[in-house]
Amino acid sequence: MSYPGQQAQAQSLAGTVPVATAVPVEQAQPVPQGYVTGQQVQQPALALPLPGVVQGTAPVVQQMHPGAAVVQPSYQGGLQVGGYSFVQGRRQFLVQQHFEAIEAAANTAGCGCIEFENKYDVYDLKTGEPILFVKESSGICCRWCCKPNHTATLNAYDVRPGVPPDSLAMKIEKPFRCNCITCCDFCAHQHKTTLGDGATYVGSARKKVPCGGCFSPELELKDGNNEEITAVVKGPFCCVGGLIELCKDIRFEVNDPKTEQSIGKIIKKKPEGLKGKFKEAVGDHDTFILELANNVEDARVANMIATLLLMDYIFFEGGSPIRFNPVDQSCQCNCWNWYCCG
Repeated sequence: MSYPGQQAQAQSLAGTVPVATAVPVEQAQPVPQGYVTGQQVQQPALALPLPGVVQGTAPVVQQMHPGAAVVQPSYQGGLQVGGYSFVQGRRQFLVQQHFEAIEAAANTAGCGCIEFENKYDVYDLKTGEPILFVKESSGICCRWCCKPNHTATLNAYDVRPGVPPDSLAMKIEKPFRCNCITCCDFCAHQHKTTLGDGATYVGSARKKVPCGGCFSPELELKDGNNEEITAVVKGPFCCVGGLIELCKDIRFEVNDPKTEQSIGKIIKKKPEGLKGKFKEAVGDHDTFILELANNVEDARVANMIATLLLMDYIFFEGGSPIRFNPVDQSCQCNCWNWYCCG
């Protein structure tokens, strides 16, 4: 089973090791217009040993944060797989949602209940390499009647070139939550995430309880032990979602809870060009950028990717900003959403 973005890339290492046979080269899946692209250099099997790795032994990811899990990835053909290998050495990501034309047409025509399972592609922002393909799994009745508050499981597959197909990197569980004032846990949108092995707990995130940050949305991320708060994501004042998404980037700050210093940012990008603006005006075609500091541990990076996907459901999945009512022949435009206490 193959996923979008999963294509082989290889490049001979000129001037380092002689290559006896030709290595096929394929183009990586193009990254959406306006972003930097590149190629990953993949070492052939039996080439030079990886830096800092003793041949014949498996490397161990050092525990840098009290709540971070220690995992032992493996190597296949010189490529590190498993554990947090899909984020190692990466701190900048591009996340793009797939556009569903049928869903957009139905919502624009007034059939707002029709909702397909979301799909996302995650790229390395610097190189343009595909990292993850994320697919939602949810019941149709709950999804159509209760979106975006419905119960869902997001399966994130590792689609880096050379990784075996169907390699599950993360499983993100999003339980059903009431979309009202965040007064208790049942009203606080949240996720809990494990690695693909199902045994390593990555972490969780939820809206701040009580009041969800009052007039600025706020989410708290917890570590693998679900005890210590490792990051706080804070959004803009009041205005989130609606047609305002077409005109400006929407920025969320990621802060360290102890020092209150910024350790990253999440940006909901405004669409590029008329085609992009039309898609987002009538449907869901969201694009995000995640940038984190280099000293953020791999476990927190993985948890941050899962939190970004949760934020898309909370703030940007409320329906098309432009809707046509066939009953009274009227057109409704949602300029923006007021955020107040969750």
